[in-house]
Amino acid sequence: MVEQLYKKCATCDQFYPGVLGDIHDRCPKHVKHFDRTVYHVKKTRSISPEVYDVYWKDEAGYHRACRGCGKPLLRKNGKPCSLAYSWRWCSIACAQKLPSPNWGQTSQAFLRSHETRGKYPHLEIQCQRCGEWFRFAKAEVHHVKPVATLAEDEIKLIWDYSNLMVLCHGCHDGTMHEAVYQQRAAERKGVVVQQEVKQGFNMRLF
Repeated sequence: MVEQLYKKCATCDQFYPGVLGDIHDRCPKHVKHFDRTVYHVKKTRSISPEVYDVYWKDEAGYHRACRGCGKPLLRKNGKPCSLAYSWRWCSIACAQKLPSPNWGQTSQAFLRSHETRGKYPHLEIQCQRCGEWFRFAKAEVHHVKPVATLAEDEIKLIWDYSNLMVLCHGCHDGTMHEAVYQQRAAERKGVVVQQEVKQGFNMRLF
């Protein structure tokens, strides 16, 4: 890993000092624009994998570095990879270090990582709340810490396995985070609590 890594601002395309695994994609001058990105991520639960891109610098300019370990990505002849280089990792192991910032991929991979049973692969899976076995196709992934309450520096918990649970449809009901939505509703003046709670369930922010 090189001593100093850089990231590319999504607003002005300028390079600025960055760190591995950071999903912030704005330089200090445009960091306020990231608030809009946070709202979008919470709503879609996905973000472009390009936010993980990191770079290193020498006399010739900026070059791509591995997203997982920060090592310079080099060609077979030893020359640095250009910014147009499509590969972002130095090894398969590094490619698995960071969680995929895509909710569809994360939820399916999380379900496949759990023990299943039945005559055919992934036929039944166990609910982590009631302990019942049910059809794998009916499994739902629950966020222990609600997405709606995540702070800017906690956005990664959307895709972090430690914040996820496998639940059946019966256990994954709206009452699991009812207190959270009631509190959010109470903080907004002139908004009826029950209406706010119902809106939260429709957004599936749990």
